[in-house]
Amino acid sequence: GIKVTTYNAEQLKFSIRVQYATFDLPALAQKCNIIQFNGYYACSDCTIQGVAIDRQIFYPYSPVQSPRKTDHDYLTLSTQNLPAARAMGIKEPTPLTKLLLFSDQAAKDYTHLVCSGHFKTLVTYWERILLPGVFDQSSNYLLSVVLPHSFAYQSMPLVQYGQWKTKMFR
Repeated sequence: GIKVTTYNAEQLKFSIRVQYATFDLPALAQKCNIIQFNGYYACSDCTIQGVAIDRQIFYPYSPVQSPRKTDHDYLTLSTQNLPAARAMGIKEPTPLTKLLLFSDQAAKDYTHLVCSGHFKTLVTYWERILLPGVFDQSSNYLLSVVLPHSFAYQSMPLVQYGQWKTKMFR
């Protein structure tokens, strides 16, 4: 709960129950006081360490799952003055530290994270590594798919993904 001291020094305690709080990554970093989404320990769910490739941080695939960050991690690491590598991306406590179980109750915004964030990065990567012509063939295939009439838009060429709106990455 939260303790509040009134103007006449009376202590009030409020019990608050929260089901979920939904954040996109910049808001998650700011409101929960954790490393930004481009940092080495940016995953708010586990302890995976990012790897720098060029000037971007990537999180490599591993068949072994990284240990999950727990609410205990958020409570203890946020109150200790540790170097960034030992704090696993957790900076300092916020008012939300006592209200949320960060590992379970901080939901991420799918549309912005997956559709316009991660998937756009993947398409950019695929464009660079695919054999010549494969990206164009994939683009032509997507254009040949007839979407149901309930869709408010039709596919645009994959080669024009730079102009796509977020909803087109779904």
